[in-house]
Amino acid sequence: MDTIDDRVSYVQLELGNRADLTAGNPSRIQNWIWQSYLNLGSSYKFHENQKTVTLQWISGMDSIPYPDDARAILNVAFYRAIDGTAIKVNWKDINYLRRYPTQGLSGAQNVGPPAIAASFTDQLFIRPLCDSQVYNVIIDYWAKPTKASPIGDTDLLVPDDFLEIIDMGAMMRGHASLGEPEKAQSLQQLLYGFTIPTTSKFVPGLIATLYTRRQAEAPTMDYNIQPTQTKRTFTNVS
Repeated sequence: MDTIDDRVSYVQLELGNRADLTAGNPSRIQNWIWQSYLNLGSSYKFHENQKTVTLQWISGMDSIPYPDDARAILNVAFYRAIDGTAIKVNWKDINYLRRYPTQGLSGAQNVGPPAIAASFTDQLFIRPLCDSQVYNVIIDYWAKPTKASPIGDTDLLVPDDFLEIIDMGAMMRGHASLGEPEKAQSLQQLLYGFTIPTTSKFVPGLIATLYTRRQAEAPTMDYNIQPTQTKRTFTNVS
C-alpha cells in the first residue's frame, strides 16, 4: 500500500522538479497530495476504505455513536445475542424517529427489540429503547481519509489505478498555487470531464472512467423486482 511519501517524487517531477516544493515538514507537495487524497477518499467508496465494527446494544442506550473514522454508515445489522436471531430494522429519518418518545404516558420507558434507526449528528438513534436482552450490532461503514503523523506516512486507501488520480489531483493544486492556471484547468478537465461547447456533450474524465467496480458488481446485487411469469392461455374445453 502506497503512502503520501511514495508519491512525492512523481508529483515533484511533473511540477518542474523544484526542490523548494519538498522543503519543510509537511512540504507543499505533501499537503497537495493529502488534499487530493482527502477529496477523492471523501467522495468515492472503494473497497479499501470500507470497514466493519462489532459492538453491543444494551439496556439504557439511546443511540450508537458512529465509528471515529466513519464517513458514512453503509449498513447496520442487529442480532439477538442469546440465539443469533437477526432483527429487521427499518431506516427512517430523524423526524420520523422523534414521533416515538422514549417514555409512555405512564412514565415507563418504551422498550423492546430494535425496530427503527435514524442517523443524526454522527449518532445512530434506535427506537424503542433496548429491552432487557442484549443485541450484537454489526456496522459496515465507509471510512474517511485519516491523516498520519508525520503526514508522509498516511496510507492511501485507494485501488492501485487511482494512485495516478491522486498524483494528478496534487499536480492540479500545485499548478494553481504556482500561478499556472492553464495547466491546472487542463488537469481538472482530464480528471473530472468537460462539456464540448458546440454540442453540449459531456465527456467524462478519468475518475468516472476508472470507477467501474460498482457497475461491474451491479448484476449480482439483489434488487426488489418482481419476477416475470410465463403467460398462460386458457381454452374452453366444454
